[in-house]
Amino acid sequence: MRVFDKSKYLIDKGINIRDTFKDGNEIKYRNSDNSRVDSINHGIKLKSEYYKGNKLIGSIGNFDSRITYSFIKNEIEDKEITCKNCSYHGHSKEFFDGCPYCGTNYNIDYDEKNLGNKNTYDYKYKSRKYIIITLIVDLIICMILSLIYILITGRTFNSYDIGKVIVGGILSCLILFYPLYILDGYIVLAPIKRLKKLQNEKQRLFWDSNPDVDKVTFMNNFNYEITKLIYSMENVIDYNIEDYNDFEALNVDSVKTIKVNATIRLIKYIDERVETETINQDYLFKRVKKTGELSGGANVIMCPNCSSSIDVTMKNCKYCGMDINYLQEWYLIN
Repeated sequence: MRVFDKSKYLIDKGINIRDTFKDGNEIKYRNSDNSRVDSINHGIKLKSEYYKGNKLIGSIGNFDSRITYSFIKNEIEDKEITCKNCSYHGHSKEFFDGCPYCGTNYNIDYDEKNLGNKNTYDYKYKSRKYIIITLIVDLIICMILSLIYILITGRTFNSYDIGKVIVGGILSCLILFYPLYILDGYIVLAPIKRLKKLQNEKQRLFWDSNPDVDKVTFMNNFNYEITKLIYSMENVIDYNIEDYNDFEALNVDSVKTIKVNATIRLIKYIDERVETETINQDYLFKRVKKTGELSGGANVIMCPNCSSSIDVTMKNCKYCGMDINYLQEWYLIN
């Protein structure tokens, strides 16, 4: 019995999500209704499209390219694997429809990139929307420059001169578009890249100064807990982490705790349309003693309190009453 099944949640709402990934040099797709599930080894997410029936009701982009996805559904069949979210350990055949316990079907990693969120901003920089906006702005600038030139060099200004302003503006815009496009990109995106670079360096120092924390495990535990939290909210059908802004190690009651400040984009289905909402807040994660790995084919573990054999799908030990909801190393406490 799964703790949370996102696929069933979406099916109940009649929603299908089509995610687009860049895996190496290939573009790949995965649908939440399993109509297309490409194998992805280490991909970044580019776009999510939301369908109600066969109708597209919304789409979003601009994902953090430092977050990479590998889908365990496509692992080699004779391989023993452990779910990074809940620690379920078993044969890869059991994971064809996601983890038998928590339902996840991917592992998350988090890569540092020296130029900040480079792939995301490159993707934005080359988008049709950005090119059209840049063209309009440059056209206006070139027409203003053309007008100034005619006013300075001409003795009079009449309707014929208006035509010269328009033609001159268009021609100069076409000639100067590429250098202006590069300049606009530098002005708009360079400060953002510098900020991301500083954030990356700060986060790199955090991981280096906390060698006892496995980054991949923590990021997956973070996503696991946030998923359960987000899907408890009204009207939410999806979410994505826009950025991990800060990490801080704390000591709470002699137990290691990590505070994460994250910006999360919520995708909601309201009145037959998709709406987005961005939230920014701190999340506290406490480290707990692992209850033990789940053995493949049997949902039985040893209670960390009384050592009795217990069914992992139960909420507490039937012998001593200890809460056994948390199988992962890190769990959300606020």
